[in-house]
Amino acid sequence: MGLQGQPVSPHELSKFYSYSTAADRQSQLRVGEAVFLSFLLGRWVTLMRLFPVIFRFFKTFSKAVTLIFYFLAMFLPVFCGNIFAANAIWQPFVFMMSSWSECAYVFFLSLQESFEVKALHESAPSWCLPFLIWAFISVRIFFLHMFLAIIVHCFFEVQLIEGIRAHDVKWSLSQWLDWLLWPVLFEKLGMGESGISKNRGSQQGAAKDDDDDSDEEDDAEGKRD
Repeated sequence: MGLQGQPVSPHELSKFYSYSTAADRQSQLRVGEAVFLSFLLGRWVTLMRLFPVIFRFFKTFSKAVTLIFYFLAMFLPVFCGNIFAANAIWQPFVFMMSSWSECAYVFFLSLQESFEVKALHESAPSWCLPFLIWAFISVRIFFLHMFLAIIVHCFFEVQLIEGIRAHDVKWSLSQWLDWLLWPVLFEKLGMGESGISKNRGSQQGAAKDDDDDSDEEDDAEGKRD
Protein backbone atom coordinates (compact mmCIF):
# COMPACT_ATOMS: atom_id res chain seq x y z
CA MET A 1 0.00 0.00 0.00
CA GLY A 2 2.81 2.38 0.77
CA LEU A 3 4.44 1.70 -2.64
CA GLN A 4 1.49 2.97 -4.68
CA GLY A 5 2.87 6.50 -4.76
CA GLN A 6 1.13 9.81 -4.16
CA PRO A 7 -2.29 10.43 -5.73
CA VAL A 8 -2.73 12.89 -8.53
CA SER A 9 -2.56 16.53 -7.45
CA PRO A 10 -5.95 18.29 -7.79
CA HIS A 11 -4.21 21.28 -9.43
CA GLU A 12 -3.30 19.08 -12.40
CA LEU A 13 -6.82 17.80 -13.01
CA SER A 14 -9.33 19.13 -15.48
CA LYS A 15 -12.14 16.72 -14.65
CA PHE A 16 -13.54 14.86 -11.66
CA TYR A 17 -11.20 12.39 -9.96
CA SER A 18 -12.18 10.19 -6.99
CA TYR A 19 -9.74 10.05 -4.11
CA SER A 20 -11.72 7.35 -2.24
CA THR A 21 -9.29 4.59 -3.25
CA ALA A 22 -6.28 6.59 -2.07
CA ALA A 23 -8.07 7.44 1.19
CA ASP A 24 -8.90 3.76 1.81
CA ARG A 25 -5.28 2.77 1.17
CA GLN A 26 -4.06 5.44 3.56
CA SER A 27 -6.41 4.29 6.32
CA GLN A 28 -5.42 0.64 5.76
CA LEU A 29 -1.76 1.63 5.90
CA ARG A 30 -2.28 3.33 9.23
CA VAL A 31 -4.07 0.30 10.63
CA GLY A 32 -1.30 -1.98 9.35
CA GLU A 33 1.38 0.19 10.95
CA ALA A 34 -0.52 0.21 14.24
CA VAL A 35 -0.88 -3.60 14.20
CA PHE A 36 2.81 -4.03 13.40
CA LEU A 37 3.78 -1.67 16.23
CA SER A 38 1.52 -3.54 18.65
CA PHE A 39 3.25 -6.81 17.75
CA LEU A 40 6.66 -5.22 18.34
CA LEU A 41 5.60 -3.80 21.70
CA GLY A 42 4.04 -7.11 22.69
CA ARG A 43 7.26 -8.93 21.88
CA TRP A 44 9.26 -6.38 23.85
CA VAL A 45 6.95 -6.77 26.86
CA THR A 46 7.28 -10.57 26.79
CA LEU A 47 11.08 -10.25 26.71
CA MET A 48 10.87 -8.22 29.91
CA ARG A 49 9.87 -11.40 31.71
CA LEU A 50 13.59 -11.97 32.18
CA PHE A 51 13.31 -9.61 35.15
CA PRO A 52 11.88 -11.35 38.24
CA VAL A 53 9.45 -8.57 39.14
CA ILE A 54 7.89 -8.49 35.68
CA PHE A 55 7.87 -12.29 35.55
CA ARG A 56 5.82 -12.36 38.75
CA PHE A 57 3.46 -9.78 37.24
CA PHE A 58 2.88 -12.02 34.21
CA LYS A 59 2.37 -14.99 36.52
CA THR A 60 -0.15 -13.02 38.56
CA PHE A 61 -2.00 -11.97 35.41
CA SER A 62 -2.21 -15.53 34.03
CA LYS A 63 -3.49 -16.95 37.32
CA ALA A 64 -6.00 -14.11 37.74
CA VAL A 65 -7.39 -14.55 34.22
CA THR A 66 -8.04 -18.23 34.90
CA LEU A 67 -9.85 -17.55 38.18
CA ILE A 68 -11.82 -14.63 36.71
CA PHE A 69 -12.99 -16.91 33.89
CA TYR A 70 -14.52 -19.28 36.47
CA PHE A 71 -15.92 -16.38 38.49
CA LEU A 72 -17.74 -15.08 35.41
CA ALA A 73 -19.88 -18.23 35.56
CA MET A 74 -21.47 -16.67 38.68
CA PHE A 75 -21.22 -13.00 37.76
CA LEU A 76 -22.66 -13.04 34.23
CA PRO A 77 -26.02 -14.73 35.09
CA VAL A 78 -26.69 -12.15 37.83
CA PHE A 79 -25.55 -9.27 35.66
CA CYS A 80 -27.63 -10.40 32.67
CA GLY A 81 -30.59 -10.99 34.99
CA ASN A 82 -30.46 -7.36 36.08
CA ILE A 83 -30.37 -6.27 32.43
CA PHE A 84 -33.39 -8.47 31.66
CA ALA A 85 -35.35 -7.09 34.64
CA ALA A 86 -34.58 -3.46 33.74
CA ASN A 87 -35.57 -4.02 30.12
CA ALA A 88 -38.81 -5.73 31.14
CA ILE A 89 -39.82 -2.90 33.50
CA TRP A 90 -38.78 0.24 31.59
CA GLN A 91 -38.72 -0.83 27.95
CA PRO A 92 -41.95 1.00 26.96
CA PHE A 93 -41.13 4.17 28.93
CA VAL A 94 -37.40 5.03 28.99
CA PHE A 95 -35.19 5.20 25.90
CA MET A 96 -31.98 4.05 27.64
CA MET A 97 -33.81 0.85 28.68
CA SER A 98 -35.70 0.37 25.41
CA SER A 99 -33.41 -2.31 23.91
CA TRP A 100 -30.97 -4.99 25.03
CA SER A 101 -28.00 -3.09 23.68
CA GLU A 102 -29.00 0.13 25.44
CA CYS A 103 -29.55 -1.71 28.73
CA ALA A 104 -26.19 -3.47 28.49
CA TYR A 105 -24.50 -0.14 27.70
CA VAL A 106 -26.10 1.56 30.71
CA PHE A 107 -25.26 -1.28 33.09
CA PHE A 108 -21.65 -1.47 31.95
CA LEU A 109 -21.33 2.27 32.57
CA SER A 110 -22.96 1.82 35.98
CA LEU A 111 -20.00 -0.33 37.06
CA GLN A 112 -17.91 2.87 37.10
CA GLU A 113 -20.41 5.67 37.69
CA SER A 114 -24.09 6.07 38.43
CA PHE A 115 -26.59 6.78 35.67
CA GLU A 116 -29.61 9.07 35.62
CA VAL A 117 -32.46 7.46 37.60
CA LYS A 118 -34.97 10.31 37.58
CA ALA A 119 -36.65 9.02 34.42
CA LEU A 120 -36.82 5.51 35.92
CA HIS A 121 -38.53 6.82 39.05
CA GLU A 122 -41.02 8.94 37.12
CA SER A 123 -42.09 6.10 34.83
CA ALA A 124 -42.21 3.27 37.41
CA PRO A 125 -41.90 4.65 40.98
CA SER A 126 -42.93 1.42 42.68
CA TRP A 127 -40.21 -0.61 40.93
CA CYS A 128 -37.40 1.92 40.90
CA LEU A 129 -36.14 1.82 44.50
CA PRO A 130 -36.36 -1.99 45.00
CA PHE A 131 -34.58 -2.60 41.70
CA LEU A 132 -31.80 -0.10 42.45
CA ILE A 133 -31.23 -1.62 45.90
CA TRP A 134 -31.08 -5.14 44.45
CA ALA A 135 -28.75 -4.11 41.62
CA PHE A 136 -26.46 -2.25 44.01
CA ILE A 137 -26.24 -5.14 46.49
CA SER A 138 -25.96 -7.96 43.96
CA VAL A 139 -23.46 -6.36 41.57
CA ARG A 140 -21.48 -3.59 43.24
CA ILE A 141 -21.22 -4.95 46.79
CA PHE A 142 -20.94 -8.74 46.33
CA PHE A 143 -19.63 -9.35 42.83
CA LEU A 144 -17.78 -6.31 41.48
CA HIS A 145 -15.10 -6.17 44.17
CA MET A 146 -14.40 -9.88 43.80
CA PHE A 147 -12.40 -9.12 40.64
CA LEU A 148 -9.96 -7.04 42.69
CA ALA A 149 -9.95 -9.70 45.41
CA ILE A 150 -8.97 -12.37 42.87
CA ILE A 151 -6.06 -10.27 41.61
CA VAL A 152 -4.84 -9.58 45.15
CA HIS A 153 -5.09 -13.28 46.03
CA CYS A 154 -3.11 -14.27 42.94
CA PHE A 155 -0.48 -11.63 43.67
CA PHE A 156 0.17 -12.93 47.19
CA GLU A 157 0.15 -16.51 45.92
CA VAL A 158 2.76 -15.71 43.29
CA GLN A 159 4.82 -13.75 45.80
CA LEU A 160 4.77 -16.76 48.13
CA ILE A 161 5.52 -19.44 45.51
CA GLU A 162 7.59 -17.63 42.88
CA GLY A 163 9.25 -15.08 45.14
CA ILE A 164 13.02 -15.48 45.50
CA ARG A 165 15.68 -13.84 47.59
CA ALA A 166 17.65 -10.88 46.26
CA HIS A 167 21.00 -12.66 46.33
CA ASP A 168 19.57 -15.52 44.26
CA VAL A 169 18.84 -13.25 41.29
CA LYS A 170 22.01 -11.15 41.42
CA TRP A 171 24.25 -12.26 38.55
CA SER A 172 27.94 -11.63 38.26
CA LEU A 173 29.55 -10.04 35.20
CA SER A 174 30.62 -13.41 33.82
CA GLN A 175 27.08 -14.76 34.04
CA TRP A 176 25.68 -11.76 32.16
CA LEU A 177 28.35 -12.18 29.47
CA ASP A 178 27.52 -15.88 29.24
CA TRP A 179 23.87 -14.99 28.70
CA LEU A 180 24.66 -12.30 26.09
CA LEU A 181 27.44 -13.90 24.04
CA TRP A 182 27.78 -17.05 21.98
CA PRO A 183 29.48 -19.93 23.85
CA VAL A 184 32.54 -19.91 21.55
CA LEU A 185 33.08 -16.17 21.97
CA PHE A 186 32.53 -16.39 25.74
CA GLU A 187 35.16 -19.09 26.14
CA LYS A 188 37.65 -17.22 23.93
CA LEU A 189 37.39 -14.23 26.27
CA GLY A 190 38.76 -16.45 29.03
CA MET A 191 35.67 -16.07 31.24
CA GLY A 192 35.46 -19.80 31.92
CA GLU A 193 33.18 -22.52 30.64
CA SER A 194 29.94 -21.44 28.97
CA GLY A 195 26.60 -22.20 30.55
CA ILE A 196 27.22 -20.80 34.02
CA SER A 197 24.18 -18.52 33.74
CA LYS A 198 21.96 -21.59 33.25
CA ASN A 199 23.60 -23.84 35.81
CA ARG A 200 23.41 -21.51 38.76
CA GLY A 201 19.84 -22.41 39.66
CA SER A 202 20.55 -26.14 39.55
CA GLN A 203 23.70 -25.65 41.59
CA GLN A 204 21.75 -23.72 44.20
CA GLY A 205 19.12 -26.44 44.28
CA ALA A 206 21.79 -29.11 44.71
CA ALA A 207 23.45 -27.11 47.48
CA LYS A 208 20.11 -26.71 49.21
CA ASP A 209 19.46 -30.45 48.96
CA ASP A 210 22.90 -31.14 50.45
CA ASP A 211 22.13 -28.79 53.33
CA ASP A 212 18.81 -30.52 53.93
CA ASP A 213 20.48 -33.94 53.88
CA SER A 214 23.14 -32.79 56.31
CA ASP A 215 20.47 -31.38 58.63
CA GLU A 216 18.59 -34.67 58.55
CA GLU A 217 21.77 -36.59 59.32
CA ASP A 218 22.52 -34.29 62.25
CA ASP A 219 19.00 -34.81 63.59
CA ALA A 220 19.35 -38.57 63.24
CA GLU A 221 22.69 -38.56 65.07
CA GLY A 222 21.22 -36.42 67.81
CA LYS A 223 18.38 -38.91 68.29
CA ARG A 224 20.88 -41.80 68.54
CA ASP A 225 22.85 -39.97 71.20
